[in-house]
Amino acid sequence: MPLFTVALLPAALVASPGRAQFHVSPAGSDANPGSATRPFRTLVRARQALRAALARGAARDLAVVLHGGAYYLEAPFALDERDSGREGQPVI
Repeated sequence: MPLFTVALLPAALVASPGRAQFHVSPAGSDANPGSATRPFRTLVRARQALRAALARGAARDLAVVLHGGAYYLEAPFALDERDSGREGQPVI
């Protein structure tokens, strides 16, 4: 099973009043809403939420915030053009 570890970055790098955030934590649950206090558990679930927000035409910048810890992947994880945001609306 592949493993990667995430280092913590200062919150100021992703925090912005106009930015929607999806949080992911190894201690989270994919049934959660992806908030800072109730994060998703998997990158796949965060990618689904991100794509749904982009498909709805989210008017804000979007960020996926990975909390520190070990993430075990059951399958390869890939991002593509659907995950890259738009001109003037980055995905971070």
